[in-house]
Amino acid sequence: MCSAHRQSFHFYDVELRLSGDVGAVLTCLHRSYRSFQVVAAAESVRRLDVTIFSDAKDDGTFSIHLDNGVVWRLPPLRPAELAELLVRYALAQVCSHFLLHAGALSWQEQGILLAGDSGAGKTTLTLALQQQGFAFLSDETGAVEREGGRLHPFPRLPQRRGGVEAAGVQASSPEWMPPVGEAVALRHLFLLDHSMVGIAQERRVVVLCDRLNPALLPILESVAGLRGARATTCRGLPAFTYSSSFATLPFSPIERLCLAHGSTVLDVVESSAFADFTRPPRLQHLPRSQTALALLGHLQNGYRSRLFRTAHAGDPISFLAELVGLLRGVACYRLQPGGLQETVDLICAAVG
Repeated sequence: MCSAHRQSFHFYDVELRLSGDVGAVLTCLHRSYRSFQVVAAAESVRRLDVTIFSDAKDDGTFSIHLDNGVVWRLPPLRPAELAELLVRYALAQVCSHFLLHAGALSWQEQGILLAGDSGAGKTTLTLALQQQGFAFLSDETGAVEREGGRLHPFPRLPQRRGGVEAAGVQASSPEWMPPVGEAVALRHLFLLDHSMVGIAQERRVVVLCDRLNPALLPILESVAGLRGARATTCRGLPAFTYSSSFATLPFSPIERLCLAHGSTVLDVVESSAFADFTRPPRLQHLPRSQTALALLGHLQNGYRSRLFRTAHAGDPISFLAELVGLLRGVACYRLQPGGLQETVDLICAAVG
């Protein structure tokens, strides 16, 4: 059954237009992404029309009809899980910005990125620096404009985990949103690395699908650099997980194998290490080329993005070259976080 709700959200050069049975989903989107809500975006943006239908059996399942004719048939999900899935779909279509898994701030007209995996301490450090007077841009998404290299805000409600409060970073309520700063030139980039051994480290990847064919798992082991593939569930969806020692393992061969076995990839979640704010922090300079290579592992949607597939025709060398050029004039560092205040002081000293 379909109810008559419709709403639009504007993410840079993409407008996500939702209709159908979306009342509860809109509530979640408004809570976390209210700054992106619009009546209508500019004519020049790419429009994504998405319609949600509840299953007629009323068993909690539903289908999502995308503007390209693709239909996702999904098991029961919480509205918040579906909302995040739709936002990730929209962000994968953005071409005007590089979108990085990173905290983003500004200080005296200098843009600052804290890039890292989920659980690496981005939100904790971003909110701690905000309390020191830095302007908040985002705790999770660093949006770097391709034309001019400016760091733009991504004002989503901060996603605080238990470790944030444990580290002494407080917020007045779960709905608290810090004041959001303006776009500035990117000048400093910190790669949060809890190993300080090298860029390539053990990564655990979870791939969410609309359905999972068990015959796919042993075949995935044929992909170089991939091991330990096994079935799981994530956010209520069928999924599989695997390990890789390659920070930039291309995803395209994995996605092709999924499609060949009747599975549509809905989302990809990666992690390598979790924040440890108990040891001494360490900081070292990195060359731009090495930083750009490491950032390939922190790009949202990475090889699955429209930016990679369309603007760069799927050419990783061209993609990397633009990323290196974007870092011209940016001071790049590898940062091993330690004690929270010591880490904040180290970042402040580097920024100047």
